[in-house]
Amino acid sequence: MTLIINGDCLEELRAMPDNSVDAVITDPPYGLSNTTPTQVAETIAAWVNGDREHVPAVKGGFMGAAWDSFVPPPAVWDEVYRVLKPGGHMAVFAGTRTQDLMGIGIRLAGFDIRDSIAWIYGSGMPKSLNVSKAIEKAAGSEGTDEAKRWEGWGTATKPAHEPVIIARKPLSERTVAANVLTWGTGAINVDATRITHASPEDLATSQAKNPGRTDTVTSDVYGANRPQQTVNAQGRFPANVVLDRANADRLDQQSGTLKSGGRSKEPGDVMRSNWRSNEGREGEVVRATGYERSADEGGASRFFHVAENLAALDAPFKYCAKAPKKERPSYVDDGGRTIQHPTTKPLSIMSWLCKLLVPPGGTVLDPFAGSGTTGEAAIREGFNPILIEQHEPYIPLIRQRIERATPPEPTPDEDLLDLIRKDAA
Repeated sequence: MTLIINGDCLEELRAMPDNSVDAVITDPPYGLSNTTPTQVAETIAAWVNGDREHVPAVKGGFMGAAWDSFVPPPAVWDEVYRVLKPGGHMAVFAGTRTQDLMGIGIRLAGFDIRDSIAWIYGSGMPKSLNVSKAIEKAAGSEGTDEAKRWEGWGTATKPAHEPVIIARKPLSERTVAANVLTWGTGAINVDATRITHASPEDLATSQAKNPGRTDTVTSDVYGANRPQQTVNAQGRFPANVVLDRANADRLDQQSGTLKSGGRSKEPGDVMRSNWRSNEGREGEVVRATGYERSADEGGASRFFHVAENLAALDAPFKYCAKAPKKERPSYVDDGGRTIQHPTTKPLSIMSWLCKLLVPPGGTVLDPFAGSGTTGEAAIREGFNPILIEQHEPYIPLIRQRIERATPPEPTPDEDLLDLIRKDAA
């Protein structure tokens, strides 16, 4: 089931029933206007003192758009919190400059911030002032010497990542296990998003070094009778950083070849770890009891997903600076203008988040639907999207996405129908 709603998300959310959605995946306004520190302080004070809908009177944001003047206020996240099932997860894209404000609004609504996933890309456009040229322009010929002095100085780095805030509505039950059984929410789907092994040979080598015996480990840090590490054939545990091949190669150049040392198989042998606690303790003694840790080797990039195939929709994560043209729906309106959303996210990112956060057959809500990327991703992964978008010209874009993601109705076999009709006659 897909539900598309054209309206203000705050008002539309208020009409939805409590505890009715399993997950929220959304790309809201980042609030990239030139807000002053005083305006930020006044806004947070208003939020804390009960004015949950307050936003400062600022103009413009991304590309001067009024809708991006500030991040959504806590009133929006209050309603998202209410409609989300206990233990339900939420993924919220944010800007690097304003993720703190986005996070504050989310926290004030009652969410637990669980993590932040870095979406890393390579073709961001630098928005840096050339200080030398600015001095030369302001001072003319008299500023030539000073301009030369500040040659090469700017005001910003090139954007290359956007954070995705991962939050969770608190559990209603005493444990995650009980909450999952009651609501179907509270956990993330690790196996569906694992980092695949580099090759069948790599997997075979790791499995040979970790045969999955029933031995246990005793640690002064973590306690006794911990199970031996085993190798999951589906891949490594998903990480909260994703690299493209070029950045993975750079990382490996910096790290060099690393080797995870294996531990002795003989019970009673000891090994000193480099673990350091919050209290400052370090060098804890670990007693190995018939335990052998994976002794694989390679560059540091092997601990992260590296996107090799940029076109694969089923990749756990895809390096993509911008959504490719085929993922950017558009149309020409009655006035001859081409309508296209300016900040479309890659489909594979939304697909990966859906697989990570939404329980089987679950409902995912996007209160800032934009061009409907979340909706298309949800349908492709077997989930039910609820999409809310205020800007009416974007609704046809959402419908395009939904139509291309929805499997067509099967065409009836006319010969078979003729037989059925004859039998019925």
